[in-house]
Amino acid sequence: MNWFRRHRKQLLASFPYLILAIMAVSICLMTVMLFSFHNITSVIKEFESTRQNAFDMVEQFETGSNTLSSNAKNYCETKDTSYFKNYFKELRTVRNRDTALQALYRLGLSTRDISRMQDAKIKSDNLANREIWAMELVSRSMGITEEQYPDGKYIVALTDEEKNLSSAEQYRLGYEYIMSAEYFAKKSELDGDVRGFSETLMQHYGNVTVNMTDIAAGNTTTAFAIVILMVLAMGGTLYLYNRLEKRNEVILIKAAETAEKANAAKSEFLANMSHDIRTPMNAIIGMTNMASQDLDKGELKKTENDLKIVKSSSQQLLSLINDVLDLSRIESGKMVLSHQPFALPDVIKDIYAIMTPMCTAKCQKIYLHVENTKHEFVYGDQVRCRQVLLNIVNNAYKYTPLGGTIDFTVNELPDSSTRSFFQFIVKDNGIGIEKEHMNRIFDAFTREVSSTVNEVEGTGLGLSIVKSVVDAMDGKVEVESDLGKGSVFTVTVPMELQSEEEALEEFQILRGRQVLVLEDASAEESCYCRTFMKIGVECTHVNDLAEAVRLETEHHYCVAVVDLAENGLEAVQAMRAAEESQPLLFIAEQNDESASDTAAINAGANSVLEKPLGICLLLEELIRITESTQNSDSTIKTLSGKRLLIVDDVEINRFIVQMMVEKAGAETEMASGGQEAYDMFSASRPGYYDAVLMDVMMPHMSGYEATSLIRSLPRKDAETVPIIAITANAFEEDIRKSSEAGMNGHVSKPINEKDLRECLLKLLS
Repeated sequence: MNWFRRHRKQLLASFPYLILAIMAVSICLMTVMLFSFHNITSVIKEFESTRQNAFDMVEQFETGSNTLSSNAKNYCETKDTSYFKNYFKELRTVRNRDTALQALYRLGLSTRDISRMQDAKIKSDNLANREIWAMELVSRSMGITEEQYPDGKYIVALTDEEKNLSSAEQYRLGYEYIMSAEYFAKKSELDGDVRGFSETLMQHYGNVTVNMTDIAAGNTTTAFAIVILMVLAMGGTLYLYNRLEKRNEVILIKAAETAEKANAAKSEFLANMSHDIRTPMNAIIGMTNMASQDLDKGELKKTENDLKIVKSSSQQLLSLINDVLDLSRIESGKMVLSHQPFALPDVIKDIYAIMTPMCTAKCQKIYLHVENTKHEFVYGDQVRCRQVLLNIVNNAYKYTPLGGTIDFTVNELPDSSTRSFFQFIVKDNGIGIEKEHMNRIFDAFTREVSSTVNEVEGTGLGLSIVKSVVDAMDGKVEVESDLGKGSVFTVTVPMELQSEEEALEEFQILRGRQVLVLEDASAEESCYCRTFMKIGVECTHVNDLAEAVRLETEHHYCVAVVDLAENGLEAVQAMRAAEESQPLLFIAEQNDESASDTAAINAGANSVLEKPLGICLLLEELIRITESTQNSDSTIKTLSGKRLLIVDDVEINRFIVQMMVEKAGAETEMASGGQEAYDMFSASRPGYYDAVLMDVMMPHMSGYEATSLIRSLPRKDAETVPIIAITANAFEEDIRKSSEAGMNGHVSKPINEKDLRECLLKLLS
């Protein structure tokens, strides 16, 4: 651009001479056209004939190449010699395509365009040679001799090593090449060259035909104008082409740099993944062997410890695999968010419960702060919400050194009567993030420091998944960090609010129960009393320990809640001593080491909850204590007498499920596939099976198909029998697909025994 500005005057001065030169060239062209005008008609006819011939040859080129590839592929795949014969028959025809090049030379195409066709021919010949090579390998594996070849001899000379391979190896080598990505890439490249040349050819013929027709029908003035326009058009085209070429060059350079960075990141990711996967695998294999040896020696305590390490390592390995699968699903656009009611404190406390022992083992302190949170019950994707927050907190744990501190804050920002923005802030005093890395921390396969250097385990996918999920929720993720001082991650997501009345309906089982509350606050200020009154629980409130002891000895309460700022454990001990059978729920202050869970249980408490509390957590714990004290073996008694049909094509999977449900007292029968399950159910009497545990992905007949067939049977229990999907397909869209197929529940593999039992209890109650 600067050069043009500096030489603008010279260019403008030379412009008239340029026009005169173009006019002179045009006059010369017109003179030539006038002298050759009488030959134009015959030239057009000859041109049309040659054009049709060229199109036919190009079509033969493309069709022949496709036919050769199809026959070669079918022959190597099926070993059907008819494809073998058809290939060589077509090869003789296609290899006469040199006449196409001669026809193209006569049409006056540019050397560049003809060179493209020659390149395509060379690529086609090379591809054909590789196809023949693969077919010769397959032929040798089938025992076809050289004399049986179409021309009485092999076309491609195989190496001695290839000739001496076994028949199976020869077939495998030839078949794998024909089916390889390399072969299809070469074929795709060849097809692209032929199509590109064909388009150029069509454009060339079209332009020449129009020009020749106009010249034949026009006069000298019209022809002169056409020449001028053509010259100007070519000049403008060349100018635009040059500009676009430069612009494309810049774009290609940037794309190459981006691709190079992505490949480098993926290479680093694979190296880290190799390390991160082998670490838990080494622990699983090693500790399994140790457990076997310890069991042989009768050392059960050591065996138990060995198996705990195996379980922990298995969960770590599963987490790595889940991260990779999650990212793949997100990038392919297949992630679907659910819209189900759930209690936000359940998610928060679950994450806190997971992270607290991990932080304790690392001498870290983790604090939970719940501020201005008025609504506990919301609509959204509970699994994805938990995944996002767990990834953020776990990231802080990983990159915070021994003795560090992590603050997890939850805040509600009201938006309307039906929606609020929930803000989750995770602050740590860890290693922090360098400024130049801040703009790529949410990229896949990247981490601040590689795990092979600082022993931080993970795939580098956690924050990328967080960003993708939060974006899908219409939220945002913000990060602030100082190297060496720590980081602050803020996740803000909108959530639809669920009415408290609707959410508390599931706790109506507590209506009419009597609860004793011993706390420092007055009855009017007591959050426990307000909560219990909402669901019809009768609450007796006292501030004095002696009064609480007297009341529990005179009345039996379903639960006695103890929440005292001082001497709380002494109060638990006194109440346990006074009434041994009274269920006690102890409320502990956050991070109060003197009133730990172990200390409270030893003092006599049946259960411990740590502040801050939520309505749902308190009521859920109340139900759990009530049920456990009424019937400590409720699960087993509930499943006793129930007959379950277990359907899975893998025997070990059937065995695992069988062990889980038989521990709960259920009777089981097995089916190794969908068809067998359908036959067993249809042959049984109505009501024979209480539930069906159905794998989804099975050969011959899938779990979806088997479920549909069972539901279509003309019997009453076919419509009502609970069918539970037991499958490795664990995503939200998989759950929806199971529901649409007629299944009542969904338990993902690897199977959690507690989840399976709870699902059965819910459907069989």
